[in-house]
Amino acid sequence: MRAVFATLQTGDEGLKYCRTVDSYKPPVSQGWKDAGWPGSYAKAYPDPKWAKKIQNQKSKIRRQFDAMTPKERSAIIGGVSRQLAVLADGE
Repeated sequence: MRAVFATLQTGDEGLKYCRTVDSYKPPVSQGWKDAGWPGSYAKAYPDPKWAKKIQNQKSKIRRQFDAMTPKERSAIIGGVSRQLAVLADGE
């Protein structure tokens, strides 16, 4: 998930992390939707069930992120930046 890769760079945690991820408008898995996804990371985080899912997702993606070279990270995060620019132009 590119939004989480980009957010990992900020060092944000907790609700601030969730708001930052939300700013990228990431898609969520069908499994999360089926489990009653409340619509955003910030809305989900106060619920202990969702907080745990978000923390697990962040940890999993952090391991992948840490295993990448700086060049690989930059390519992924650059893709997010381009997506945000397109979104901003459309608003």
